[in-house]
Parts: sequence; C-alpha cells; structure tokens
Amino acid sequence: MQSRRDFIKSISRGSAGILVGAIAPAMTRSGIRTEAAYLERCVFAMGTTVTISAHGESREHILHATSLAFDELYRMDKLLSVFRADSDISRLNGSAGRYEVTIDSATAQVLSESSRFHDMTRGAFDITIESLMEAWGFRNEAESMQVVSAAELKMARAGVGMRHLQVLSGGRAFLENEHVGVDLGGIAVGFTVDRMGAILRREGVSSALINHSGDLLAIGAPPDSDGWPVVVPHPWNVAETLATFMLRDRAASTSTNTRTIRTVGGMRVGHILNPTTGENPEGIESVTVLAPNSIDADALSTGLFVRFNKRGEWRNDAREAIVLRTGGEVERIGGNRHNEGI
Repeated sequence: MQSRRDFIKSISRGSAGILVGAIAPAMTRSGIRTEAAYLERCVFAMGTTVTISAHGESREHILHATSLAFDELYRMDKLLSVFRADSDISRLNGSAGRYEVTIDSATAQVLSESSRFHDMTRGAFDITIESLMEAWGFRNEAESMQVVSAAELKMARAGVGMRHLQVLSGGRAFLENEHVGVDLGGIAVGFTVDRMGAILRREGVSSALINHSGDLLAIGAPPDSDGWPVVVPHPWNVAETLATFMLRDRAASTSTNTRTIRTVGGMRVGHILNPTTGENPEGIESVTVLAPNSIDADALSTGLFVRFNKRGEWRNDAREAIVLRTGGEVERIGGNRHNEGI
C-alpha cells in the first residue's frame, strides 16, 4: 500500500499547484481578497510533493506555522517509512519473530489506529501485507518483477495477519512471525496530515489546505468562500469528472490502482492488494472517502477499495464514499450532503 495517487491538476493559484494525487483542489475566487496574507509552500517528503496553501495574519505568521507543520512531516517520514533502514517500521520488520523494538509514541499510535481500521473494515484494511508487496516485487525495480506462482503467493499470504502484531506498553512493539512485515502506505499519509493540521490550528491558522499527494485536509475556508473546491477526476481519464464538492474542516482521500500499475508476464498488477487473496481487488476502479479527519479518509478509502461494503461499520453521517465501479457506475454512499455542502 504505497502512495497511490498520480494524477491531479490545479485549476488556479490557491490550489495545491502540483501534478500529484487523485483529488484536485480546484480553486476559484469570488469577491475581493480581504486576508492579510496568503502563502503556498511545497516540499518533497515521503516520496512526493506536499503542499500547504494558507491564509493568515501575515507572511511571517504563515511561514512560522507551516515550517512547524513541515518539521512534523519530516519526522513522520523518518519514523514510518519502509524505505528508510533506520525508521521504526523498518526496525520492527527487521526484528520480526525475534525480539521487541522500542518505538516512538507516534508510531505506536498509528499501529493501534491501524488495528481499529482493520476491525472496522473486517480485515480489508491490513498493514501486515509487506510480504505480499515483496512477493509481487513492489520493493524492486519494475524491470525485475516476475510472475508470482501460486506457491509463492500462498507463502506470502501466510505472513499476513494483524494477529501477529503486538503493540506493547512502554513504547514497544513486536511481530510474532518472522515472515510478517508492516507497510503503512495506506494510513501513514492520513495520520501525518492530521498531525500537520493540528499544528497549523495550534499556531492560529484558520484557513488552510494541506495536499499530500492528493490526500486533502481543509482547515476552514478561503476568505469569501464556503470551502475549498475539489474535483475528483476519473482514474483512467483525467478530463472526465466523477464528482465535485466544497471541502471545509474535512478531509478527502482517493484510492485507485492506476498509479503503480506494472505489467508482469503480460498481467497488469496494481499496488493495492487484497490481504486475503494476495491479488488485486476486482470490481472497483476508485474509492474517494470524505471524513472529519485525514486518517479516516486515507485508511477507509484503501479498505473500501479492497472490499466495498455499503452497510459497514465505517458508515455514518460524517463519512461519505464516492465509488467508481468497473462497469462505469458511480455511487455516492453515506454522509449528510445537505449539512456538508456536498
């Protein structure tokens, strides 16, 4: 479950201003700008571009607040990445079946949250899929990927299961099975964006949009606007729009297998895998989730892409899913559109 958004186009200044993601801020301006300052900052972290667009008291105020938010982004990258040998997650994976490791409180929190989403999606969201990611070659160069045999897939599936993960007191964690590995690609972004948003709010920023490779978190709205306009494009044709909505004090995330599609032995393989079968989910092309916070949107979009359930525990008035089925049907399920301006 790596980063899974690749196509986005900003409509004008005030949007993310970058070509990443499956959801596009589509800013339009009306009226006269009355804010003291507006600033848009981009950095590269977690293998992608992360943008904060913010209105504030002054340029200096926004620079200070966004710098603190970006510091937290870098810190989470160091803790949660499977591509950093010294990260908490890499150390946890490297110790599987042998010994406990000490982890940061933030790492312990995201591991515990992952267990909650695993239960909420009845196992469709599962961070213990690293063995499957490795089996399919997503940790290698694309040229080195090979067809996975039934025997290899069966062996890789044996290393999947949240039951093997223990988050212990005292800032410790343990993987009981030596074949188990954790990949936080379906939740780390949402977890990080929420922490960045909390810092911006703490520093007095009341109007901002965080865009982390297409995972969006809106704080308030731009001056003279009801929210941050957002466009959800079709995963296979960015010129076609699936949905538009105004995002205010909410988050949105899209899961789709279009970005990391690789051809293996003539077969197209995407990076979002069903933890039960070890193969790509079928019947769904994309799932966009709107939720009160980014971690919910991120994890649930992945879980619902793997196994969509209209009446699952995920559903409440605060969450909505926009689903594109393989046949082209678009469904909008859950939420309270009247109150949320959707």
